[in-house]
Amino acid sequence: MMLRQFRIAVTLLFLLGLLGLPAGVMAQAGNTFFITDVDSSTFPDVSFSLRAVDLNNTVVGGLNASNITVYENGEEVSDLQVTPQADGPVAIIFVIDQGRLANFLSFSLNNTRLAITTLVSGGYFVDGRDTVQVLGRQNVNSDQTVELLPPTSTATELTTWAANFNFERGSGATKGLLGIEDAIQRMSQLVPVAGSRTAAIIYLGRYIEDPSPQVAVTAAQNTASAARRDFISIYALQTDPNRGRADALQVLATSSGGQYAALDRTSFSSAVSSVYNTIAAQRAYYTVSYRSNLGASGEREITINSTERPSAGVTGTYTINLQPASLTISEPVAGSTIRREAQLGEDNTLSADTGTVKVVANVAWPDGFPRSIVSAELFANDNLEGTLDVGPDDTQLEFEWDLSDIVDEGLNPVKLEVKATDEIGLAASVETGVSVQVIIPATPTATGPGAATVAVGGVLLFCVLGAVALAIVGGVYFFVIRRPAPAASEAPAAAPEPRSTIMGADAFPGLTLATLTLQEGPQGLVGETFRLYMATTVIGRNPTATDITFYPDEESSVSRMHCTIQMAEDNTFRLTDNASSAGTRLNGRRIQPSDPVVLADGDEIVLGDLARRGVKLKFSLPSKDSATPYSGSADDRTHIIGDQGYWEPPSDH
Repeated sequence: MMLRQFRIAVTLLFLLGLLGLPAGVMAQAGNTFFITDVDSSTFPDVSFSLRAVDLNNTVVGGLNASNITVYENGEEVSDLQVTPQADGPVAIIFVIDQGRLANFLSFSLNNTRLAITTLVSGGYFVDGRDTVQVLGRQNVNSDQTVELLPPTSTATELTTWAANFNFERGSGATKGLLGIEDAIQRMSQLVPVAGSRTAAIIYLGRYIEDPSPQVAVTAAQNTASAARRDFISIYALQTDPNRGRADALQVLATSSGGQYAALDRTSFSSAVSSVYNTIAAQRAYYTVSYRSNLGASGEREITINSTERPSAGVTGTYTINLQPASLTISEPVAGSTIRREAQLGEDNTLSADTGTVKVVANVAWPDGFPRSIVSAELFANDNLEGTLDVGPDDTQLEFEWDLSDIVDEGLNPVKLEVKATDEIGLAASVETGVSVQVIIPATPTATGPGAATVAVGGVLLFCVLGAVALAIVGGVYFFVIRRPAPAASEAPAAAPEPRSTIMGADAFPGLTLATLTLQEGPQGLVGETFRLYMATTVIGRNPTATDITFYPDEESSVSRMHCTIQMAEDNTFRLTDNASSAGTRLNGRRIQPSDPVVLADGDEIVLGDLARRGVKLKFSLPSKDSATPYSGSADDRTHIIGDQGYWEPPSDH
């Protein structure tokens, strides 16, 4: 309950600070900024913690994206998000002045203990986050600073110490200011980066015994300045009922950005709580995030409101090593031939059966930092063929390649190139070669109108010409139309039927090289076993390019040509991911694209994401005596599998 009340109080104080200070004032010169905890693990998204203090060593409220500017290596960043937080850690060092004039006994030992333990009982201390240490300035045999409680982040250790300490006074005068200066030095161990977190020194004592009152004020000013240079605030709790020699303690507190409180023996609780509330309000900081637009590798420096490194405060740094995107063209397959057969229309014009071809390039990130592709272009023989508007998370670039300008009969070699640029300006490209076969039918012999009949000579001439015409037609019929057909051996060979896959290999129809058993996938087919009888087997979603096809022409996380299983010369099998969009996992571990891995009997293979219609298969090797025709549940056809069961290509394919 106390911790909850503390958090509510801190939040209210922070919000009051936001309301009480105009936004424009907050970003004015004079503020000191501390950037810590820079996180670039999800680059280009970068985040860090920001703490700001003003000239009074007081935390700055009201910062937002409209009144601060963030620079990275001198370049202004975009998409800036600034979120206020109120749970920053606090480091506190108590300095107990136990001089010969100390009045802890008359002030009441219980009151003295409560002045310290209210830090815990009032809910101002957060276990595991805050740190507290207790020092004593004592003069028993000599005037010195001693450690009474080592640094701890456990509240009960502070309360247990306070309950058992007797707060005895020494036999000689103490130099209380030297105790505070020792605390300033100790604070550098609790807060290695000065100013990056709230740091407070709490002096508890009657007054400064040495030096004399005339000198103590000047000495206190020097001590306060030293604390302020390290962004440490001093809070003075005076136990003297008459406020004797209070000037030095007041200067000590106000000049360092802290607070002075005179403790009354009967009503000290509110004064102590006010001090702890003021310290708690200094927990405020900000979480800042942005999207980097720099493409250079190496160390980067983050600054606030200036392109230059400031003379005070802490700048942020991180190091990044970047590489361009890796592109692979999956369609059309490298080295493949695209048929483009023309047909003669009724108006004697030629039209081709293939006008466009899909070109698909997959995007991967070898540096491990996925980014958005902002522009993509397709070139054919160095001529621009198309551009794409790419979505922020697209990992596949799909173009429509217009073939209308490829009309030369025969094989036309084409160099395809895809170029892409990511959001930080890094460019990538990939090339592949294909051929476009243009087939143009033979032009038929043109047939014009018959010889003009000249109406001269009457009916006899018409009959004679008619007979001649009949003779000519008969001759043409006999010698052209009815001539013998060429011998069968001279007949042109029929065009070969297209293969059902575009990745072929040696086939062993009578043998089972290995088997795949479907463990998760299309409904009703779990448990089906498919035998591998070719040295190379392609698995994917494209029925015209794979040997085993899942979810043909359906939405699935299985890619068109997802992976390949190939038997090597040493009779081992290797699994290769063909740069699939959702990846391939072997026994739960994702394998790298285009990097073959050896398969073992019983291995589990997952294609894509099982939550998005992926496929899980079990790879099995036959026993030593199983080199016989396979008698399992799957036959020798190309397997095309969807949610409705098997689908076979038409017989003429």
